[in-house]
Amino acid sequence: MRQTISATILDLCSSRGDGVALRLQGDEGYRAVTWRAYREQALCFSSFLAAQGVGPGDRVLILSENGPEWTVAALAAMNRGATLVPVAHVATAEEVLPVIREARPKFSLLSVRATATQELTRVGMGAHLVWDLQQEAPLAAWTGDLAPDEVRDSGETDAVLIFTSGTTGAPKAVPLTHANILVNAGDVRDLVTVTEKDHVVSVLPLSHMFEFTTGYVVPMLVGAGITYVKNLKADDLVRALKDSRATFLIAVPLLYDIIARGLQTKFAGLPRPAGRLLTVFMAFTRLCPSLGRVLFFFVHRAFGGRIRFFVSGGARLQPETFGFFQGLGLRVLQGYGLTETSPVLTAPSPEEAEADSVGKPLRNVEVGIFSDKGERHPAGVEGELWARGPSVFRGYMNPEHDKGAFQDGWFRTGDLAVMDFRGMVRITGRLKDIIVTPAGKNVYPEEVEGAVLKSGLFLEATVLGVKGSDGGERVALVAVPDRSKFPSVCGDAEMAKTAQRAAMDACRSLSDYKNPQRIEIWFRELPKTITRKVKKHEVRKMLLETAPPAATARPGRRLDLSDRLEKAVADALQVIRRIPAEKVTTEDALVQDLGLDSLTFVELVCNVEKRFDARVDAIEFASVSTVESLLEALRRSLGTGPRTGAGKVRFVEFTPRDNLRFRYALPRRVLNAFLRAGLRIHYSLEVEGREYLLQGGPFVFTPNHASHFDTLAVMAAIPGKDVHYTFAVAAKDYFFDRSWKALGARLLINALPFDRRARVDEGMRLCREALAEGGSLVIFPEGTRSPTGQIQEFRPGVGQLLAAQSRAKAVPVYISGAWDILPKGARAPRWGVKLRVAFGRPVDFSDLPASHEGYQEAARRLEKEVRAME
Repeated sequence: MRQTISATILDLCSSRGDGVALRLQGDEGYRAVTWRAYREQALCFSSFLAAQGVGPGDRVLILSENGPEWTVAALAAMNRGATLVPVAHVATAEEVLPVIREARPKFSLLSVRATATQELTRVGMGAHLVWDLQQEAPLAAWTGDLAPDEVRDSGETDAVLIFTSGTTGAPKAVPLTHANILVNAGDVRDLVTVTEKDHVVSVLPLSHMFEFTTGYVVPMLVGAGITYVKNLKADDLVRALKDSRATFLIAVPLLYDIIARGLQTKFAGLPRPAGRLLTVFMAFTRLCPSLGRVLFFFVHRAFGGRIRFFVSGGARLQPETFGFFQGLGLRVLQGYGLTETSPVLTAPSPEEAEADSVGKPLRNVEVGIFSDKGERHPAGVEGELWARGPSVFRGYMNPEHDKGAFQDGWFRTGDLAVMDFRGMVRITGRLKDIIVTPAGKNVYPEEVEGAVLKSGLFLEATVLGVKGSDGGERVALVAVPDRSKFPSVCGDAEMAKTAQRAAMDACRSLSDYKNPQRIEIWFRELPKTITRKVKKHEVRKMLLETAPPAATARPGRRLDLSDRLEKAVADALQVIRRIPAEKVTTEDALVQDLGLDSLTFVELVCNVEKRFDARVDAIEFASVSTVESLLEALRRSLGTGPRTGAGKVRFVEFTPRDNLRFRYALPRRVLNAFLRAGLRIHYSLEVEGREYLLQGGPFVFTPNHASHFDTLAVMAAIPGKDVHYTFAVAAKDYFFDRSWKALGARLLINALPFDRRARVDEGMRLCREALAEGGSLVIFPEGTRSPTGQIQEFRPGVGQLLAAQSRAKAVPVYISGAWDILPKGARAPRWGVKLRVAFGRPVDFSDLPASHEGYQEAARRLEKEVRAME
């Protein structure tokens, strides 16, 4: 590999020819750039920068939205030996000017769509150009007939100078070398096995290191294609995923929340039986993810049919969103890192993804959990996460910022974490956010915030320390209520009081010293960085200056639901914010009163678009402040013509009957085939002793029982020709308490209801009837799952079932690995565990005496046989 990012990528372009490297989504389709053209444009623009005097050690600033030319300019700057200074295109002039003063760029590239461009060009920018990436050839006016520059490969200069957005104060300048980024990108590439067959859809700003490294450098290292979306409308994003047949997407959690909400809305509009069936399918898919591509083929097809996984970063993904996508067979990988670490420190492989974990350290990263005294903690103990390795930066541009950032060769992240015995890391909070009460007690804001959000009554909450009248630090809570959860409250003043009481109640589960002494209710979005982190320093400043009063009700008229557009807006708010239409007025502020932010605003516009056969022209969120101004903007933009029947999905309704007839043979066999394949792929399912089943049944399979995964394992291990004739004895109170669960259990495992608490005789009768009809049974003699994974005592009921059965033979079965995958009490299965099912030699109990002693003897013998197979 070359020494620089630019030389490495430019070399690869030479071998890729006329294949499509990059695409930009536009109103009329996509503008594509081939690998050959990409290399030529980058080297020609390198010549242009050389003509502007840009050389080694200089800096080139880019203030632009994503697009192929953004990366062309980046390669050109790095090829000249210059350092790239990327800035988010949504940054204001007040935010960009300090960066310019500190970075002192030799040349700047500005987009016509960047928020600050007009103001910056007015006050004087120095040498710069302004481009429009939606043009056919944005750089043609400057490169003209310039000859391509030569490829340079000197890695002595910094590749990128990133100014951190900062949640705690002034931004810091972080220099990253070519080696920092290339090592990090190589580790990510190898972890998730990115190849030239992959394709990524880019939505996060390239000015953020998370997107720059994982969304640009990683795919470029292997020759994978990239598609840039023109905006964050969910419909345009999904269209880009489908059109490009993307294999993975990198986005922030809020965007995944929006996608999940859209799917949930569509599911909710289905007939009730179909909705219940989908719930069953999601439950089974969580146990066997490969089922998702079959059971939710329509979702996967909408995303292009090739999605391998989603990548989430920049903030914590809600466990509910993780679980929703997991139920569809779509994995979400959550990693962790900082700008200073290029940026990824930890990430899971696709098989290790978990809702509350950010994975293991990358190959070239060493991570440790340390006490405040610098002592390294063992597994399971919380402390500050420190990191070191070739992807960690050398220090801030301003040496003053290095104070406290490094210790004994380690970079101190300032984040609290726990590492378990597997090496999986869980982030628990920020060290600098710890609140120390006057009594010397430590309060972790995340714990209090979690208690408030867990109530389900608040959209956002942040906890921070503020000085009290005595100079001591007090716990302050600022929360944004979910209006839909306070339906009986009229007026914001009354709602604020009710919400304060609700927040206090939510914190009662915490120790007294953790309860907030000050609770503020806001009706606007909390200030955030571009990566959606709350700017606590701004919240603290507002609290110190004045306590913001609760928003007051506005006097505007209520929406006219007979008006097509106003009803569309009302319906969209009902879906997105769960605000009843009768409570929305034309004078409601979109942020303060309705709680919209930039992404949910885009979602609202998309919902309105679906009601009309016309696209809404770009409406800047900042340009509309009330419902009335939004309606005016929409009326100016929208065409006419309703959508008829759009997105309507119909399902065949199944009505299961509680009997022993062998029904649903084809769907059961299909599902079992995918179950078997899924377990082999994800858990390396190994089956032993299947030859003992060749003589034919019926059989009574008697496995050990430590997990709900046991039934799936046995059903997948049984020969396919026998699956339809094998019943799994299932607890009636668990699997048959809802009709949809009964349907799912019947289809996937041919479940037979057994009342283990009351009518045991009825369950035994059904079992005997199944055997009499020539079917086999899977029954767990232990009666319930083992909490430790160890084999428990077999109960005599299995002997009672086998007594007087001249045909059925008992088959001892030993299952290993299921408890490690899904132990009792776990919510989701673990990945990467080997699953083994072993069948023993069939045992004939036809001469078993029908007595309690005989039943006990049968149970003891089967238990002995199973234990011998451990």
